[in-house]
Amino acid sequence: MTHLTALALRPQNFLALVKKYMPITDLGHHISANLDDKSDILSRSRSLCGKINNLLCQFSNCDPFVKLRLLRNFCCDFYGCTLWDLAHSSINDLCIAWRKGLRRMWGLPYRAHSVLLAPLCDLLPLGYELLYRIGVFI
Repeated sequence: MTHLTALALRPQNFLALVKKYMPITDLGHHISANLDDKSDILSRSRSLCGKINNLLCQFSNCDPFVKLRLLRNFCCDFYGCTLWDLAHSSINDLCIAWRKGLRRMWGLPYRAHSVLLAPLCDLLPLGYELLYRIGVFI
């Protein structure tokens, strides 16, 4: 009898096996046993910070508008965000990381008000951008 046959015959074994190997990373997304999006959102936040740092190091002498275009095209690839629970508290951490990256890119002081950042860059705030992506997905 193979392992798959044993799993098919006893579903309780399958659940124990799934819990044993959680969290699973599939196509770059973290899937937890309780289907909480926290680990996936935080990994995307860390990835965003790393990409912004690379962008600022590689293109430090470029015009801020060029950096903004690069940020938009290469750093804001939130694939799978349409499946996240946007009421999750970790979404706020992702938005904070995005705003800090914008401040660093424009050379603004860290105390610049967050409400002014998106209109200054002619972008939607990240929270609204994620809502827009969900609306287009549906």
